[in-house]
Amino acid sequence: MLEKQQTGMENQSDVAEENETDIVEGDEETIVNEEEVESEEDETPPSEEEVESEEDETPPSAEDEIDQLKSEYEAKLDRMLRTVAEYENAKKRAIRDKEEFQKYAVESVIKDLLPVIDSMNRAIESAKESTDFNSLHEGIKLIQKQIHNVLERSNVSTIDAVGGNFDPNLHEAIAQVESDLPTNAIVAEFQVGYKLRDRVLRASMVSISQGSSSPETDEEDTKEEVSEEKEDTTDE
Repeated sequence: MLEKQQTGMENQSDVAEENETDIVEGDEETIVNEEEVESEEDETPPSEEEVESEEDETPPSAEDEIDQLKSEYEAKLDRMLRTVAEYENAKKRAIRDKEEFQKYAVESVIKDLLPVIDSMNRAIESAKESTDFNSLHEGIKLIQKQIHNVLERSNVSTIDAVGGNFDPNLHEAIAQVESDLPTNAIVAEFQVGYKLRDRVLRASMVSISQGSSSPETDEEDTKEEVSEEKEDTTDE
């Protein structure tokens, strides 16, 4: 009897275990089915925007590339033409400014000379009414001083001549004279020279020394000539 009861209890436990396994397997199947349903829900068809974006990602055609190159070329050509136009305008403006400067470059010098002209006119008028040559001489010297002041303000200076050495860059020799001064020394000045800063405006017209010719030197020269002639005769 006991053996039958034990076998019966074992059979009942086996049946219970089988039922539990069936329940577990059923739960697993339901879980798997739910995951499949979720995956199917996730696999919804793409929207219109996604479809359009996929269409946009398609490579451009040859015509589109040509149109793009044309637009880039036109943009670069426009920039180049603008640059050329700006350069031409700047060039014309520079030429115009240069012409304006050349027209009125001496404006300040002329303004400085106007008082000198006024002084000269007054001196002429006074000379008609007065015979005082001393006062006229003094007036002319004052006018000369005014002119030199104007030249100095314009960086114009006179060229040193008498007593100095002849310089072909600054002086123009019109005569050679005998003097006690060394050779090529300037003896006299016939016309004053002027220079603007370092540039010569007018060279000085001068006479230069050719050295002194004393009788002693002439006798020595004749003696040398005679001795040379004697030597030639003895050789013959």
